[in-house]
This record gives sequence, C-alpha cells and structure tokens, in this order.
Amino acid sequence: MPDALTALWSKVKQVDDCLLWTGTVRKDGYAVVWHDGRLHRAHRLMWETENGPIPDGFHLHHKEECTNKACVALEHLELLTKSEHHKLHRRRQETCKRGHYFEPDNYFVDSKGFWHCCTCRRDAQNERRRRARRSRASV
Repeated sequence: MPDALTALWSKVKQVDDCLLWTGTVRKDGYAVVWHDGRLHRAHRLMWETENGPIPDGFHLHHKEECTNKACVALEHLELLTKSEHHKLHRRRQETCKRGHYFEPDNYFVDSKGFWHCCTCRRDAQNERRRRARRSRASV
C-alpha cells in the first residue's frame, strides 16, 4: 500500500488551502483515479486510504468552505449521514427542473436518496393516463 499511497499523493498540487488532484477530472468536476481495477473518486480513495472505509449510511462531503470537487484535502472533507448530506444539498436547490418549489408537501426522496417533485410526478401520471385513454378510444 505505501507505493499506491505515494502514487496517489504524486498527483496532488497545493493551491491556496486546497490539495487539488492533477490527474483526470470528470465533467462534473470530481477527480477520478483507477485503482485496483476500477474507477474511484479521488477524494473518497484518499479518505479511505488515510481513515479506512466509509461506514455504511454515511456520505463523504466537501465542507462548505471548499467548493472544489477536485480537492482531496482531508481537512476539507467530512463524513455526514445520508439525511444530513441531502439536507445540505437540498438547501441549495429550491426548485425542481420545471420550476416547482420543493415545499415540504411537494417532494419525496426515493430509496437511493434522489429528490423528486410531486407536482411533476402527478403531471406525468396524468399525461400517461390521457395517452392510454386516447389509445383505447382509437381502437
């Protein structure tokens, strides 16, 4: 593991308070690295290399003062429960992609933690029903 750790740290450059990954960075801004035959997010791999596996039910989060997703500085990362993590990100997103507000009675979180707009879901169900009625009427 020491050789793997040295190789990981060789891809890091200090910029201000951040340790930025100089290897591959995806379009969404997250740094990625191949390790043990699979692709990992660099910040997660660095965390796990230093602190051990991320416990089930927890998410690794870039703290508020560090908005750079390519940063792998351990002091800029924190473990949050799934619900804490979603609350933080929910705070930044006030509406769905169609502009409906995420009020307490207008969203639900699926089993994977994704937020869904109840208004959009209801509109989509109504549209499917209208199409089904039209197709039955035309037969």
